[in-house]
Amino acid sequence: MVALAVAMLVLASCDTDNMYPTARASWTCAGGEPGAALFCQTDNSTFTYGLTSGTASDHATIVKVMGEDFAPTDLVVSRESPVVYTGSAETDVVFQVGAWVPSTAVGLTWCDNAVSSVRCDQHYARIRSGYVNRGVVCHEAGHSVGLVHGDSAEPPVGGQEPILECMRKAPGSLDRLGGHNRRMIDATY
Repeated sequence: MVALAVAMLVLASCDTDNMYPTARASWTCAGGEPGAALFCQTDNSTFTYGLTSGTASDHATIVKVMGEDFAPTDLVVSRESPVVYTGSAETDVVFQVGAWVPSTAVGLTWCDNAVSSVRCDQHYARIRSGYVNRGVVCHEAGHSVGLVHGDSAEPPVGGQEPILECMRKAPGSLDRLGGHNRRMIDATY
């Protein structure tokens, strides 16, 4: 009986869709200010990122995560320097370290420039100083391509469900993107 319950839970987790939009994450993509605007999908499979603040160590961690976790997906990942803030080819996600983040979080990602009800031309990902690690960078970058937490997935799963890897509610410092999230990205882009 216990083995059957575990097998059903594993099967349900494999069928979980945690790519925005879902039935539980169905907001309209709209640009705006941090805390007011939500994240969406990025605008296409060419996925550029830029760094505007933080230490050399912070930058090295971000570059490593983008190369090791996101580049192996169907996204075409590249670092853009300087960051492009205007036009139709804005930098897709701008990482900021040490800027204001709500006291209840270590990171925050939001759409600054929506191009449709689902897609965003430019996201910002802010990470609190001292919290730039593989799991947090992966988590915030995951939001910038549309990955949601387990409670916003369809069907929903627990916030600490192992299949979510770095998209868990409290990612660990060693968390990776993982196979499930990679499949979600590849199916979308």
